[in-house]
Amino acid sequence: MARQSYALTTPPAPRVGACYEHALQSFAAHLAPLLGIGLVVAGVVALASHLTHTHSGLALVGLGLGAFVATPLKWGFYTLCLDAARGGRVDAANLIRVQDNYREIVIAGVICTLLVVGGLLLLVLPGIFVYTRLQFVPYLVVEEKLDAVDAIRESFRLTRGLEGTILGIVVAGLLASGLGLATLGLGLVPALIWWDLAMASLYHAEILPSSEPTELGVFAEPFPT
Repeated sequence: MARQSYALTTPPAPRVGACYEHALQSFAAHLAPLLGIGLVVAGVVALASHLTHTHSGLALVGLGLGAFVATPLKWGFYTLCLDAARGGRVDAANLIRVQDNYREIVIAGVICTLLVVGGLLLLVLPGIFVYTRLQFVPYLVVEEKLDAVDAIRESFRLTRGLEGTILGIVVAGLLASGLGLATLGLGLVPALIWWDLAMASLYHAEILPSSEPTELGVFAEPFPT
């Protein structure tokens, strides 16, 4: 699939407030498509989670739905958020990108889940650390077509030194989601999208596309601003 061309948007500083400010601007510029697609994706993710936590044979259905449908859709939506953060066009048709590296998306999703859960079982803090270092994996697998292991390795490299910023984005996202739930749930999906856009904005600030990929597929030169 041809790579989308982007407007010359100035990336935010890699700080929590700057990323959320950039995310809000991106959300306002692409409100209708992001909200519409986000509602559909959130519904699929919620269904998979609900089935997984049932005490019946449907739990296996939920696990399968989560691994093979919900995670690819969710990661595809993350890259739509990246399109918005970069100043590109947000189009539901671009979710088809997930089929280009579908197997690696599924594998990476399972590995990331196991790594985080395993870390949480080791006194919680290792799980939080691993969670922050894996935040760029979806973009690297879907957008850059890396395999699961290379994407995880590259995410660990790219997020070095950003743990505090990523954790701040997550905490702010949780707070925004809590406020969204307090509005009879009406603000939950917009809050989650804002959170996704903030993380995409951080990735945009760190990895800017150029025409020359590195050996692992991550762009080597900054996009001109």
